Amino acid sequence: MANKVSPFDSAMENTLKRVGAETDQSLIAYNKLQPTNFRALQRRYGFDNVQRYIRVMEAKRAGIDRILRR
Repeated sequence: MANKVSPFDSAMENTLKRVGAETDQSLIAYNKLQPTNFRALQRRYGFDNVQRYIRVMEAKRAGIDRILRR
């Protein structure tokens, strides 16, 4: 069955986009992270993986769909 979006949810998302509020849940979570969170993530997942996560989230925030690895 197709995923139905209520008219209210659609209108709310459009309104939030117009006023510049973030609607992407992954970016909302990223924006809430504090420096201590990044240190804990680095201990658990490693420096390179955390750096990659930051690059992906910053690109997503800037509207870039894909990051090309050099």
